[in-house]
Amino acid sequence: MLLSSLSYGKVAAAIFFLYLGISVWLYSSQVVTDVLMLFAGLLIMIGAWTIVFGFIGVRRDLTFWLANGSFISLISAAIFAFQLTGQISTSIAVLFIGIGLLIVAFILRR
Repeated sequence: MLLSSLSYGKVAAAIFFLYLGISVWLYSSQVVTDVLMLFAGLLIMIGAWTIVFGFIGVRRDLTFWLANGSFISLISAAIFAFQLTGQISTSIAVLFIGIGLLIVAFILRR
């Protein structure tokens, strides 16, 4: 079956190189000229893959994969918040609120 041979690293590498190619294309055509936003997009893609892999790839250590994927996505959200507002305090607030919500979610999960 396809899921049994699924490797986190191989899919993450494929996502990285596909996104890198798309990012170079977007940057060179000047559709997106902000490199930090392109990096945040890469983080959100890797974070989403980590969460998906936690659900479909492994049956144990689900909390590990969900926590890591959520944290990577939170870093991306903090970068997006900084780029949209220009205030580091907003970025830090988004990160702290997200971490607090993650802690509450994992407490309630047990």
